[in-house]
Amino acid sequence: MDNHNLLEKIGIYTPPINAINIANYFGILVSFCDFGEKYQNIYSFNDGEEIYINKNIHPYKMNFSIAREFSHIKLNGKKFFESNEYKPNQGIIELLTENTNEVNVNKFALNLIAPPNMLKKYFKYSSKKSMEILFMLDFYLIQYQLNSKQLV
Repeated sequence: MDNHNLLEKIGIYTPPINAINIANYFGILVSFCDFGEKYQNIYSFNDGEEIYINKNIHPYKMNFSIAREFSHIKLNGKKFFESNEYKPNQGIIELLTENTNEVNVNKFALNLIAPPNMLKKYFKYSSKKSMEILFMLDFYLIQYQLNSKQLV
């Protein structure tokens, strides 16, 4: 199932797309936690069944982090989290690296909460700030999505 069909199945047709609602729809719990000083640089992680989010990060980063962890679960399945390959999210968004799994996860997450058809519809008439608010996402990720899908 691609992201467009996934959103349609849930009944999401317009932004903002709240990643918590998507995770919950698929039975994945989302918990907001204080990771403490030692792990303050960790944004999120999951165990294949529950997503843990650092409650001290910006809401836009939370939304993307939840979408990203959901994407890991959707694309990689539970066994991936028991392997040495899975690492907690430290806010480094890999879109242009050789780690194809991370690139695929991040692109899936972006397509999920900033679908190209919705970006295209609102971009012409909106400021950067209003796009961030509408899509609950940092503008540099919106800009990446617009450029990579050749929407601008």
